[in-house]
Amino acid sequence: MSRRPVSVAYKAIDDTARTIVLLGTGLALLSIALAWMIARNAAAPVRAMTQAARQLGRDPSMTMLPRFGGSQEFFELSASLRSLLRRIGVAEQESHRVETQSTLIERRFHAEIATLQRVADTDPLTGLLNRRSFLMHADDAMLHHDRHQRSLSILVADIDVFKRVNDSYGHPAGDEVIRQVGFLLEAGVRSSDKVARFGGEEFVILLRDADEDQARHLAERMRLAVRAAVIHHAGLEIRVTISIGGAVISTNDTDIQALIERADRALYDAKSQGRDCVSMDSRDTASPIQNVA
Repeated sequence: MSRRPVSVAYKAIDDTARTIVLLGTGLALLSIALAWMIARNAAAPVRAMTQAARQLGRDPSMTMLPRFGGSQEFFELSASLRSLLRRIGVAEQESHRVETQSTLIERRFHAEIATLQRVADTDPLTGLLNRRSFLMHADDAMLHHDRHQRSLSILVADIDVFKRVNDSYGHPAGDEVIRQVGFLLEAGVRSSDKVARFGGEEFVILLRDADEDQARHLAERMRLAVRAAVIHHAGLEIRVTISIGGAVISTNDTDIQALIERADRALYDAKSQGRDCVSMDSRDTASPIQNVA
């Protein structure tokens, strides 16, 4: 019996083993390649959705995810996300609508409050301060005087023989006269001063930081402005004059009402002087300024 060399005997086995290894390696590489391709194809929609979601958060014009293909599970996930985003969009729109409506209501509320405040603070005929609002400003000016010892004056103006205007031209003409006189009085004072209609044909003026000479000068300027004015109403030309009484704060005035009463007494002095003049009430005597022709 002849024997073959070992190398020859095992050559066929080695060849077979090598073939098996090569085939195994090839199959493994092919499996890896297929797995990679499958994973890539499966992950592509996920990456696309991730990119779209990232863009959705950055681009205000983009409000919805696009439709994605892929497996049934991925399709259902995409549809669910789109539905969720749609619901979020509806909720955001509703929230924006409610916020806008709330802002409009708030603005309207503040406007109505401001309108009511103006109505409560002003005289409806002239648009000037009414008595209540004027006294609030006057009390504040009184506190300022008490703290800082600043001068404070009050003027009380009254349209002379106003009943004659109503009797001669009618009440609508009288209302126009009151409006125009109020306008002239307000135009003749400084921005820090306050003019109010106390009722009828009577006006009260608060002058901050005004001594007797300054108050007298302002009062005289207002008197002359009214005297020179021609008031037109329904084809009529109406002329009127005013008398003014004034007073400057003193240590004897316990409150603003006391100062107004002194100015009111000075007004009666001006009327008794023949009207169309200014009278200032001091702590000693009232010193009227006679009519300047």
